[in-house]
Amino acid sequence: MESETRDRLSGLRVLVVEDLAVIRQLIRLMLESEGATVVEACTGREAFELAATQTFDVALTDLGLPDMPGAAVINRILSASHGRTPVAVVSGAHEADLAHALEVGAERAFSKPMDWDEIIRYLARRTKARAVRNATPARRRPT
Repeated sequence: MESETRDRLSGLRVLVVEDLAVIRQLIRLMLESEGATVVEACTGREAFELAATQTFDVALTDLGLPDMPGAAVINRILSASHGRTPVAVVSGAHEADLAHALEVGAERAFSKPMDWDEIIRYLARRTKARAVRNATPARRRPT
């Protein structure tokens, strides 16, 4: 199974937003082992600043950050990236909080403990979508 999934995330840039260093590092290791490039943020403010200055294919964020509520993190990442960076939530929050995250703009919500296979499948779909988007020639305006 490992060789089947190796590099399924090749070329994918992921912003991981998690205040707990051990969880952040675990997510980084899992995603990098699949070929993703990972940039880490430990606060909502740091995530906002990164999303405003760098391009990401997806952001994975916890809802329980110390500096701002989860809904604000989602909104700020979406705003900073002009809606180009979809946000998925990976959190130990209650189901109601995960549902609220979807209502305010998160594309997906995953509960902790994490189901790695499910997260990798989701991200692999993002990788395929990016590849299709990059392969589609830009439409020219008639002159």
